[in-house]
Amino acid sequence: MYEPDSLGKDYSNEAVLRNFFYHDCQPDVLDWAISKGRSQQSLAYIFETHPLKAFPAIERKYIVCTNDRIISPAWSRYAARQRLGVDAIELPSGHCPHLSCPEMLASALTTTPIQ
Repeated sequence: MYEPDSLGKDYSNEAVLRNFFYHDCQPDVLDWAISKGRSQQSLAYIFETHPLKAFPAIERKYIVCTNDRIISPAWSRYAARQRLGVDAIELPSGHCPHLSCPEMLASALTTTPIQ
């Protein structure tokens, strides 16, 4: 699931954040993101079970960031297909496309055909 180089890093370290989370952001956006950082307190996303027996009958999309330095794009493609039953939409982005390429992300989410 994780890119090997991201394992064991101190994500409270600004240099690590710049390199792994925000490496493809514009400098002003990167600085803003660093200023808003906070420690993630909950590990629920790892340990809690999904409460639904089935997904609702709504459109689902999955974005793969092909330049992600934290989550493996190969794992993301697999997860999209296995967990959501969709082919992933690929963006040439790092881990935070909402910051590095928000227009491209919005376009992918609003114009990509339903699968």
